[in-house]
Amino acid sequence: MTVHAFAYTSGLILTLYFPSIALPDKLEQFANKYAEHSHEKWSAEKVLLGWKYGDGVDEKAKIHPQLRIYKALTEKEKEIYRWPIRESLKSFLAMSWSIDRTKDGESMSLQRENEKMRKISQASQVQGKE
Repeated sequence: MTVHAFAYTSGLILTLYFPSIALPDKLEQFANKYAEHSHEKWSAEKVLLGWKYGDGVDEKAKIHPQLRIYKALTEKEKEIYRWPIRESLKSFLAMSWSIDRTKDGESMSLQRENEKMRKISQASQVQGKE
């Protein structure tokens, strides 16, 4: 019998152990808004499948106690949605990613196109001065 020893390096980013990784207020607001969106999307999908609000979870009767608007959830229930979003955002920051909001009303592709045009314009201005 041969036993092989393998070194395993986890890809886990330990944001829980680095309290210095905190979300800026704008990302905290995003996490809250996205948590609300996630719950409302889940609720809408359940309703389309015939589920209704009820005191307990009953798969046969299709009732669920969290099948109500996000604002009606308890803080503990809301935290179920917020926690994974916050941890994901903190992981991005720990990996040196930056997270920025696009300008209001601009799609990402339009913003990229505008940036390309700006760079082309700046390059042509530099070439014209030479």
